[in-house]
Amino acid sequence: MTTYTKGKRRLLVGILLSASFISVLNQFLLITAFPQIMSDFEINATEVQWLTTVFMLAIAVLVPITAYLIDRFTSRALLLAAVFSFSSAHLLPRSRQTLVRFSSEGFFKAPVQA
Repeated sequence: MTTYTKGKRRLLVGILLSASFISVLNQFLLITAFPQIMSDFEINATEVQWLTTVFMLAIAVLVPITAYLIDRFTSRALLLAAVFSFSSAHLLPRSRQTLVRFSSEGFFKAPVQA
């Protein structure tokens, strides 16, 4: 078992509290955008709530996977892969703004946020 000094424990607690705050803030900002998302994609409240659930689930799944990938690959390779996948998901259904494109952008954005 690793023992940490008092300073390192405080730093760890500070980082965890900051990450929790950012996660809650991210969800709050997404909730405040519901009316705009509903009008942009011409969907109802139920569909936008499902979209939010998928977005949060993608982040929850990809954060641990990202931690695993960080151990296996260099940061440069991961960043390039994340930027490439985000860009390709953005350009995939370029014809018009769709709910599928929004979902795929969120899925590929999660590793960049992590």
